[in-house]
This record gives sequence, C-alpha cells and structure tokens, in this order.
Amino acid sequence: ADQFLKEEEIPGEGRVTTGFDGVTAWEKSDIRGFRILNSVETAEFLENVRSQVPMYSLLMYPRRRINADMSLNGRPIYEIGLSDFGTKESETYSFDQETGLLVRYENASGTGHPRIQIYYEDYRLVDGAEIPFRTVCNLRDDKMIITCRSVELDVRVNDKIFRAPK
Repeated sequence: ADQFLKEEEIPGEGRVTTGFDGVTAWEKSDIRGFRILNSVETAEFLENVRSQVPMYSLLMYPRRRINADMSLNGRPIYEIGLSDFGTKESETYSFDQETGLLVRYENASGTGHPRIQIYYEDYRLVDGAEIPFRTVCNLRDDKMIITCRSVELDVRVNDKIFRAPK
C-alpha cells in the first residue's frame, strides 16, 4: 500500500504534518492539533501527492502528445502532455532540452485552464541525482514557494512515522 508523509512549515500556521498509512489519512498542526482527514480531504491529499509522481499520471491519462517547439524563460523545452478521453483533464510536463530536467508541471481542468502550475528551480546534485531545491507553486490565485534545506536519499524509514499519532 502507498504510504506518504508530508511536513510543512507554513507562515501564520506553523508546522503542519500530514500522513497516510495506507488506510487512514491524518493531519497534525500547531493551530488545529490532530485530526483524521475525511474522505474528501483524503482523496485531495492523495491526488496532490500522487500528481508529483509521474508513474501515477501515466496510468491515469492514456492520451499523450509531445511538442519540441516550445520555450520557457528563453530556453528550449520538450513538453509532454497527458490527458484522458472523457473529462479532458490534462497534465503537462516540461523538460529543459539541454539538461533533461523537469522545469514545469501543469494540471488543467476540462476547460483548459491551469489549476496548478509548478516550477522546479535551483537544481543541485545530491548523491548523483539532480534535485530541485526551490519549487514555485501557482494554485489559481495563490502562490507558494517551497525551499529545501537538505535532501537525503535512500534513508531507511520506520513505517511508524506514517501512522497517526496517538
């Protein structure tokens, strides 16, 4: 089963930790304390987390297109578009043609208007992998900037961290 843990420091809210142990999703925050997420919140959390993993997108969207005649901030990019047959929802991944790195992700509704745009910046080499240390998320009218302080790869993780705290 999938297990996820997301820890955030949000201005005005403090620390917010959200987890999923494969069955139950939960949240613990400085302001609201601990709570189990309802089914709608769980679905939104899982969709958000899974949208950041390309493997899930390939399963969800059977239609694909590739465009090489694009640019972003003056740099040539490859754009890979994924969509479904029914609702016309889509995801677009933009890769820098020179480095091959993901520079933008977009998720659009059936009307074609982006619901979310994520820009990946400040890539650094960590144990042989290029990792973006700055991510800029545009969510409709909101903008969120995520900055990584450190990244560790292949760290052994105890399954207990995914379980709801008691």
